[in-house]
Amino acid sequence: MVEEGRWENLERGILVEIFQRLSEKDRLVGFPLVCTSWREASNDPNCWKYLDLDRWCEIQRQEWPALLCTSPQNDYHRFLEFVVGIKGGIVQSIVFPGWETRERDVLYVADRCPSLKSVAFLDCNRLLSSNGKCHSLQRAIRQWPGLQAIHVSGDLLCSMWPEVEKHCNNLREVKLGGYILCEKQATWS
Repeated sequence: MVEEGRWENLERGILVEIFQRLSEKDRLVGFPLVCTSWREASNDPNCWKYLDLDRWCEIQRQEWPALLCTSPQNDYHRFLEFVVGIKGGIVQSIVFPGWETRERDVLYVADRCPSLKSVAFLDCNRLLSSNGKCHSLQRAIRQWPGLQAIHVSGDLLCSMWPEVEKHCNNLREVKLGGYILCEKQATWS
């Protein structure tokens, strides 16, 4: 039984369910500071299965006037390296933001998140070289054979599609700029 009115006494599984629905910033620097039981629950790997780096960047852009010592772009890269470096093996879904994403970021995630099931590249066309290729994406796709969903915009799909066809046998959904190109029934655990 949970003592009435005592949030810190909630079962860890319930706290984890709640934390999974919070923003990345709250999971990282908000709720772990409340009390010991919340900090322990925030370290549960299940809290870090889904990373929306676009949402992280949006929060940083909103707070930018208050942050005089560092730029949102640098915060994004530090956040990515910190969270993926520590939690990488359990990340199953990730959303890459537009202008902030570098080839190095994609490769970092590919090396540390081999069991990725879903990836989204939002307006990441700057990853394309002048010849319309994106070698980092092609390499990343080879490292994600269990990929079930890809969401992209622009010309990225053309650059990565040959590798997707070769390596992503579990692919269930492809979205191009919000339009679903391919969809099969999929159940994710």
